[in-house]
Amino acid sequence: MGAASGATASGGTFNISTDAGTEFAVLAGIGYSASLTENLNFNASFDVQENFADWKLTDSVSGASGSVGNYLTYGLRIGFNYRW
Repeated sequence: MGAASGATASGGTFNISTDAGTEFAVLAGIGYSASLTENLNFNASFDVQENFADWKLTDSVSGASGSVGNYLTYGLRIGFNYRW
């Protein structure tokens, strides 16, 4: 459980606690590699990750609460490898 606190724009304060519980993720990706020269390789990959989440957030100052559900992330990697 994490917490964040501070001042609001209207001059009040907040103290939000987070209960992230257990999160489950599914990842899929694809990659490509090519030899450009005898010593130089090019690599690229793309992945998608679906996160199944049920976070609970509560502000102990105002009593307000909310939740964060599932979310999707993407990743792209590009690189070069040089072999001696």
